[in-house]
Amino acid sequence: MKVLGSDFDNTIFFLNDPIQTKKNIDAINKFREKGNIFCLITGRTFKETKDIIKELNLSFDYLVCADGAMIFNKDLECIKLSTLDQDVALKAIKILKDNDYEPYIENGYEIIDTVVDCIKISAEYSKDKEDAVRVAKILNDTLDVYAYASRVHVNVNNPRNHKRQAVIDLSKIINIPLDNFYVIGDSINDYEMIESYNSAVVKNYNKELEPLHPKVCESVAEYIEELMKN
Repeated sequence: MKVLGSDFDNTIFFLNDPIQTKKNIDAINKFREKGNIFCLITGRTFKETKDIIKELNLSFDYLVCADGAMIFNKDLECIKLSTLDQDVALKAIKILKDNDYEPYIENGYEIIDTVVDCIKISAEYSKDKEDAVRVAKILNDTLDVYAYASRVHVNVNNPRNHKRQAVIDLSKIINIPLDNFYVIGDSINDYEMIESYNSAVVKNYNKELEPLHPKVCESVAEYIEELMKN
């Protein structure tokens, strides 16, 4: 038995390429039919994920949201939740505002107006990616957080909430060794996961992953085909 953990946006799901998206989902279904386990591991919150995976008819055994803050089983029952320290969250909000960003607070299910039950703070770019990276670095250097600049947002999480730790949590939940895990992604929040486990990236991956000298696959479908041959 193998366990595949995959990023979602621009790895499985391509907004402007429904054909490749369907090929990836069909491959995932075949992978699971052979008795393997598929885990969707995304930086999106549950609120941002649930409707689109339903629309795509994307099946999974486990769903990891907000880079590991929440883990759901296939029945969408939350089996792991990790919040952001309230004092740290308030300090992160101040740093973002001081740098002309407008943060919003999420509990995984909705945007909220208090740091109680906060799992993630996000702020859309107010300037450009370079500036977003600068602000993420300030957050990481100043506070005990895991912050990064994605394609659209600066994201601030509990320092345990990253995809490498999410795979460790899944290994314990499923009771399967980490050697049985294979992962694939494309972006900066996949870095720790790609670095740590049997891994690949899809073509057109974020060049911030270049230091890892990653194995490159045409698609998730191609990676699954390779896994099923071995």
